Amino acid sequence: MKKIITVSATFSVIILTLIILYFLFPVSIIDGNIYNTKKLNEQSKQYENNVKVLIEVKTNELIKYIDTYSTWSETELLTKTDLIEFKDKNKFIGTSVIQIDDSYYSLAAINELRNSMKTISSYLISKIKDVMIKGVNDQTIIYLSNIDNYTDWYYSFSAGIDRTITNIIGMFSGEHSSEERFYTENFNRIMNNNADFESIIGYDKKNLLNIIKKIYDEFLELKNYFAVDIRKISANSITSDDYIEPFIENISLYFDTINKSLNNANYYFLQEYTIKDNYTVRAAQADVLKRQIYNSVIKNQNIKIEIIKDPSYLFDKLSIGSVIFVDNYFVGFNTYQHYGVYIGNGKVIHFAPYAGQEISMENGIIHETTLEKFLNGRALQFDMNIEKRFSDEEIVRRARSRVNEKGYNLLSNNCEHFARWCVTGERISYQVTNLPQKIDTTYLIIKEKIDKVSEFLELFN
Repeated sequence: MKKIITVSATFSVIILTLIILYFLFPVSIIDGNIYNTKKLNEQSKQYENNVKVLIEVKTNELIKYIDTYSTWSETELLTKTDLIEFKDKNKFIGTSVIQIDDSYYSLAAINELRNSMKTISSYLISKIKDVMIKGVNDQTIIYLSNIDNYTDWYYSFSAGIDRTITNIIGMFSGEHSSEERFYTENFNRIMNNNADFESIIGYDKKNLLNIIKKIYDEFLELKNYFAVDIRKISANSITSDDYIEPFIENISLYFDTINKSLNNANYYFLQEYTIKDNYTVRAAQADVLKRQIYNSVIKNQNIKIEIIKDPSYLFDKLSIGSVIFVDNYFVGFNTYQHYGVYIGNGKVIHFAPYAGQEISMENGIIHETTLEKFLNGRALQFDMNIEKRFSDEEIVRRARSRVNEKGYNLLSNNCEHFARWCVTGERISYQVTNLPQKIDTTYLIIKEKIDKVSEFLELFN
């Protein structure tokens, strides 16, 4: 019994001694090898600090490369001497790892590289903005140089003949907006001569895309300098696409947003001298028309530059609860405005037949659609005289509460009645209350068109 107690006591002393030694001299076992944990942790921290400093240096070098290449020289990517040396000194790494595809890498290095990608992509976006703004300014110069050509055409005898013929054909063919199309097509044809934006920025854009591709390949290669030989449980596992995603996603998102917004800027704001505008300038002198077009081009330039600086600029103007409308033309003149309520995320609720259905009161139904379908190629306009009496959330709730409702009535329950009710609570349509005045104006417009046809026919008498 005494021997058993003695052995037990000795064993306990040994265990206690090992525990004390472990806390005094902690160790880690990696791949069957024993390492001093304290020393390993110090080595790991030193390694992570070295990684951070090295990648910061590499990030700055890449930014210098972008600046150099932005002068459109054929500068090559900088050498990786430091990285190669760094890799050779770190065959063993006592740090957390991450698995990418089938290989293991330093988690600290991958995190630093992903942060570097975000920095580089932001810097590249700033360069893209510079190219875009330069393109807008160059395009504006071309627009301004085309103004004389447009006004010369506008006041020419041939334009008057062509306009009259277009109206006659439109009346016989049933085209509702032949004169609007006539002016729009000729305005765009003359003003856009040599002013294609993609052609203007084409060379600079090609070089930027080349830079992006080279740096994309660079970051894919950079991660290989931080591969680790020792296998252990990784912090997590991702793919090469996940690794590179921050770099590509930021740039792709900017490109997509900016292109869409710039197109919408033209869509909404670039003045197209349609029939509505020509009635106001027809009797004016050429210099008045030139001044109007000049102001429109400069406004378009400023809007585009604001959009390039902040792609959300355009749609920030289109807030939830905005009452919007588009002009509708019949036999070449503006007959009425179609109203809707913008509810956010590119969606509109309005009172009209579904797309593709015959336009009739029986088919009228309150429903949600996209902004693009609501516009249907027409310019977006805001009713700035309406003051919201409800919160944005309440306006959306009111609009959606009437979805699928029918009973359209031109005089008492039309699209404008609905839109104004959602925002103000009042069921009113100023198009209806101003109808007598509208009829008088329509009569004068029709009379003017008939007089034009008579003048044209007299040419052949």
